[in-house]
Amino acid sequence: MMSAAVRIDRLQVEQGMPTNVRLYRSEDFESVWPLFAQVSRFYRDTDVPSAERVRTYVKDEVLGEGSGIRLALAFLDQTPAGLATFAILHPGPGTTGQLYLKELFVRKEHRGKGAGRAIMKFLARYALKEGCSRFDWTGETTNPQGLKFYRALGIAPATEKVCFRLSGKALEQFANS
Repeated sequence: MMSAAVRIDRLQVEQGMPTNVRLYRSEDFESVWPLFAQVSRFYRDTDVPSAERVRTYVKDEVLGEGSGIRLALAFLDQTPAGLATFAILHPGPGTTGQLYLKELFVRKEHRGKGAGRAIMKFLARYALKEGCSRFDWTGETTNPQGLKFYRALGIAPATEKVCFRLSGKALEQFANS
């Protein structure tokens, strides 16, 4: 029997503006893909893909069949205010899963209004509902506001993990060595 603590069909935050969080539905696409364009602009000062490229990428890759990505959306007054892309990974500790948050993004004009906190609570509840014993993500040192946000939630960084990365030419060189 599911307790109220893991009810995840919809989460409404009581503080500040009403924020509803729920899983993506196909009818959300046209109002949601522009958020991904904002994510691209947030991380890149230059070389931002065109709107049409972002739209195609979100449709075919992020939300495409077999991607494994799940999407949670926060709405403020019926407007998509933020998103989280995540996946359930196995194996997790014991015989459980791990919810891994890849991206958390809240539109600049909606930051500080509870959307980010609501998404994180939604994901924690979703993780429990799905039998996960962990909820992990990384925070970038180049995003001090994001790190401040996580700490303000009362969440300390994990110290036992080190993140490794191959990208660009190093990825190509390693793959071809």
